[in-house]
Amino acid sequence: MAALIVSFLTYEIFVPSRGENVLLKIRRLIPYIGWELWQIYLATIDVTKRVLGILPVDPRIIEFDTTLRSDFALVTFANSITLTPGTITIDIEPEKGRYIVHAIAKEPAESLTVDQTMQKKVGHVFMEE
Repeated sequence: MAALIVSFLTYEIFVPSRGENVLLKIRRLIPYIGWELWQIYLATIDVTKRVLGILPVDPRIIEFDTTLRSDFALVTFANSITLTPGTITIDIEPEKGRYIVHAIAKEPAESLTVDQTMQKKVGHVFMEE
């Protein structure tokens, strides 16, 4: 998380973009970090139940497209997926916005492909809604 915050805060210094509202992005990033930490906590409980045999392990590799286009939004989304226990970003095709992800079971996979809450929240932070 610290690397994400530092990268976010210093990105505009090295790669300035015209007309971007950095302060608005920072204001949107703070609640996203809290939400992501909560998702990590919930996913940790889910993975623990799967490791203990309470829930089934049904690994799968999924491909899906996203509407995110900026490099920073794509990387933030990929890192958020990987930080959340039970999912790992394998590859990104940035020109298509396509992700290849390994998920420990059907439910974590569906949260990325059907629910898309994480993608929508990252899009909100980077004003790509």
